[in-house]
Amino acid sequence: MENLRQNGEKYLKRAFIDGTKIFHDMLVTKDIIFRFFIDFASSISSPISANIH
Repeated sequence: MENLRQNGEKYLKRAFIDGTKIFHDMLVTKDIIFRFFIDFASSISSPISANIH
């Protein structure tokens, strides 16, 4: 039972480290993704708003 708890803690620690690494990578690439998303959203919304008006 103690072994199970140690494995659980080891897994949680590794998951936390992976999570922070992924979060850091997201922060680094956030600007690129954000810019791409804005271009993507504006290219989609332009024809739609043109149809509405």
